[in-house]
Amino acid sequence: MRFAVARFPGSNCDEDCYYVLGEILKQETIYLWHEEKDLKNIDCIVLPGGFSYGDYLRTGAIARFSPIMREVKKFADNGGLVLGICNGFQILLEAGLLEGAMLLNLNQAFICKDAYLRLENNHTPFTNQCKNKQILKLPIAHGDGRFYASLFRKYCRNL
Repeated sequence: MRFAVARFPGSNCDEDCYYVLGEILKQETIYLWHEEKDLKNIDCIVLPGGFSYGDYLRTGAIARFSPIMREVKKFADNGGLVLGICNGFQILLEAGLLEGAMLLNLNQAFICKDAYLRLENNHTPFTNQCKNKQILKLPIAHGDGRFYASLFRKYCRNL
């Protein structure tokens, strides 16, 4: 697969994503600057974590206006694979590619720890190397860590 890692002013996890995709997973990987209008024939685009544009407004609120995001939307609408990590996920929310919003943590404090998730579907491009019902240990670090979407409201607690 051919991956692209989007770079926004202020993002700081783009090099980590590039390293994992290229060096660990041995996939062809390129960077795309936020002003790009050509996704260069990629199979998957990764919007990494970090602090795009410094996150002075809502996280991802400024990045959604970057020229690359118009291309990412077209790419996703045509079935392209898009992965948003941390701030990248928030950019996808702000850009309208996903329904919902991120809410402050219940304790209103930054949380940095491991979280454990049970994989419910291993038939996706991102989970097909895992076993169904496998417990995944994932590091989390965020202040806005509660995903909210009306579609998922019945599954959310303490809203």
